[in-house]
Amino acid sequence: MVTDDLNLDLMTQLAASALVPVLTQAAEIGRDEIRRLIRVQDEPSLPGEPPASRGRYVNAWRASKARVYDNAVVAYIFNEARFSNDTSMVEGLEFGTERIRPRPHVRPGLDRARPLIDAHIRAAEAKLGVLG
Repeated sequence: MVTDDLNLDLMTQLAASALVPVLTQAAEIGRDEIRRLIRVQDEPSLPGEPPASRGRYVNAWRASKARVYDNAVVAYIFNEARFSNDTSMVEGLEFGTERIRPRPHVRPGLDRARPLIDAHIRAAEAKLGVLG
C-alpha cells in the first residue's frame, strides 16, 4: 500500500508539473488582455472608460510563473503601481476613489481573456490526455 500511495503522489506531482506552463501562459493571456484595454496617451480617460496611461501603469502589469503548492497550481496577474498616497492604483482605477470615478479594466480584461484561457486549457488537457 505504501508504494501505491507514493506512486499516486508522484503522479499527482507530475500532473501538477505539467500544468505549470499551461497556467503560466494563461496568466500571461489575462495580463495581455488587461493591458490591451489601457490606452497609452497623455489625456485622462473619461469615467467608465478603461484608464489612460503614459506607460508606467500599463507596463507595470505582470504575470507570475505558475507554482505547485500542496493542493493547487497557481499563477498570478498583478500590478504593484501605487498612487502618491501609497494606495493601489489597480483598486483606485477599477473601483474608483473619493476623487476618481471608476475606470473598469481588470474585470473587463479578464472577461475578454476567459474564452482564450479556457481554449488554452482545453487544448492542454487534450494534449495531456486528461479528456480522453
